Amino acid sequence: MLMTCAGLFIHRSPPPDPVKKYIKEVTPGFVKDIPTRPQTQLTYKIPSTAPVKGTSQIVIDITDETEKKLKIDSFHITIPAGTDASDLFSRPETDPPENLIKCTVSDETRFKVRVSLSSTAENHMLLFQVYAVEKGQPFDQLKITCTGTANEVPGKANISITEILHQDDDEESDEAQTDRVKHAEVEKEKDD
Repeated sequence: MLMTCAGLFIHRSPPPDPVKKYIKEVTPGFVKDIPTRPQTQLTYKIPSTAPVKGTSQIVIDITDETEKKLKIDSFHITIPAGTDASDLFSRPETDPPENLIKCTVSDETRFKVRVSLSSTAENHMLLFQVYAVEKGQPFDQLKITCTGTANEVPGKANISITEILHQDDDEESDEAQTDRVKHAEVEKEKDD
């Protein structure tokens, strides 16, 4: 009886978990060898807010502020479309989204746009591919405008832009082959 009462007031630590101990010891050595993804080379100006009523327009201004005269093959722009708080544009019920959500470029002689993935009820992502008509040309500046019906549910939407640099035949570095991704968060605000 005395042992039972003493057991209520004396807290004992459980023995160390061998799995947790193994993870704690092995993880640092494994993670240190994983290379970090290189940052984007271009400069992106993306609005941080968007309306939740009517037609919404997001203008992405991309410039090369390096002195490297970068060459771009394409950009992949992922925009959420649906009815969740994390969706920027509203997904139309009847028409395919690409009929009502448009993506245009400021220089149609050098760049073209195509829809690579359409938003569905299960997949809320709309993927636009902006590709260079003639690959390997030096890039200077481009405005990409995405227009659609605003999703009326306030929240934050994440836009991703993957820049795919042109790789010359003699270029074989891992960094040259790695896509660079720019993430931007857009706050959907109600108009006052």
